[in-house]
Amino acid sequence: LPPGPARTRFAPSPTGYLHLGSLRTALFNYLLAKRTGGQFLLRIEDTDQKRLVPDAEQRLCEDLNWAGIQWDEGPQVGGPYGPYKQSERTPLYQKHAQELIDSKAAFRCFCSSAAQAPVDVDASLVGSAIGGCHSDCASIPLEESAERARTEKHAVRFGKPDKAPSWSDLVYGKVSLESKKTLPQRAAVEGVILLKGDGTPTYHLANVIDDHYMKITHVIRGTEWMSSTPLHAALYNAFGWTPPAFAHVGLLTDKDQAKLSKRNFDTDIGALKTKHGILPESLANFLALLGWRNPTRDDVLEINKLIELFDLKFTKGNSIVSFDKLWYLQKNHAKIMIERAMQSSTSDPSFETLVGLIESAAKTAYSEPQAVSGLDLKTHIMNILFIDSKTYENPASYTKRNAYFFTNLPPVAPSVESLVPTSDLHNAALEIMSQVNTASVALTTSTDYAHVKKQLDTAISEYSRVIGDICQARSTIDGQVDKEKSKEWSKSLHRYLREKLCFGRPGPSSSQVMAVLGHEECTKRL
Repeated sequence: LPPGPARTRFAPSPTGYLHLGSLRTALFNYLLAKRTGGQFLLRIEDTDQKRLVPDAEQRLCEDLNWAGIQWDEGPQVGGPYGPYKQSERTPLYQKHAQELIDSKAAFRCFCSSAAQAPVDVDASLVGSAIGGCHSDCASIPLEESAERARTEKHAVRFGKPDKAPSWSDLVYGKVSLESKKTLPQRAAVEGVILLKGDGTPTYHLANVIDDHYMKITHVIRGTEWMSSTPLHAALYNAFGWTPPAFAHVGLLTDKDQAKLSKRNFDTDIGALKTKHGILPESLANFLALLGWRNPTRDDVLEINKLIELFDLKFTKGNSIVSFDKLWYLQKNHAKIMIERAMQSSTSDPSFETLVGLIESAAKTAYSEPQAVSGLDLKTHIMNILFIDSKTYENPASYTKRNAYFFTNLPPVAPSVESLVPTSDLHNAALEIMSQVNTASVALTTSTDYAHVKKQLDTAISEYSRVIGDICQARSTIDGQVDKEKSKEWSKSLHRYLREKLCFGRPGPSSSQVMAVLGHEECTKRL
């Protein structure tokens, strides 16, 4: 870790929506800043105006907030080094481009626009794809160049650097243009366009200038940007500035080492939130473990624990994404959230969101989902979560698993022949309903989670007590309880209750199910 506070940034381009790889980059930079007591910045790199997606910036901010990544400086919050949108900083870039021309580190290129940087070129591809100067514009005398610039459209290109650029990468060590293993792509430096013909900067010039003026100390980004780093290092040298420390982390790939795509899984954060019901805590935990060496044996880590543990020990190479791990973490984080809510007397936005996701799924799965207990649907779902806290993976699967809490299902035939006659089991079940104290098993709606849980526990205890008493009474011979008979009665009665109340589906215990369904609904189903 650095000895002092780190200033890091996430600098997305609003030409598309946030995806897994970008969110992981933001998370790593956020964790480093928070771990060291520094600041995390959000900067919008919107110089490519022709490719902007209208709502992308708003969605980026919403998705970061949802993921628990709060920026200290940037859009919506401001800061001392703004503006934080590159489209509002053009004069600064033009000023520094002129400085490079004056120092002969860059030159004006008057070649046709076809040879200048196409607007749709991926900013990470800085090699031959952006074209080259074909008229030796670098040799034009400065005065002549300045005179022609008054009337002729031109770009500004980087010249030949005084020395071969290199940098010390926090993951890969010393890297230079000769580092063929770490720089397999051709990394262009000389002749790269810095300022386009319309006076707007390319990504590379704006990126370096902004990181300098915003006092960024560390840049964590994907290895796809390593081919750009020699140019960035050369620009820092040309300006006489100290570059930030760079850490390049591997890409996210599928099991075949191919780049993640929608064919594997929805990588768009919006889809993960709404379609799959992924919890922000689960996703942050999942992404943090992709490429970072967790120093503990426990992989279930909340954001505060991630901050406490975070360091710059990244693995070299790409990270294979296994979504099985995401579902494992999802179950655990849901359980943590639900158990925390059980003890809370105040509203928890994260838990409310979880309840809302399940409510939406229930309304989608069933034309008229019923809170069969007679409570409002939200409180009904809350009670279900309180008795079934360990199985949530996503709203659709959870709703399907707990279908009998929302609707009646086709009846099932008895699964196993019981030693206890069905008529006796039916009479015992009806006796349960007549013996329970209806006041003790009544549930009410409340925003006080702890109160809801207390009522639920009371109802569960009452049903459990009565079921136990009835099994014991039917197993008593001459004042003595026959243990084998008691065991058979308990097993048979619980199976019968599950077949009648849950339509044979697996789930929580009989007394828990009865407490959530409510006295009236249980009586109907029996």
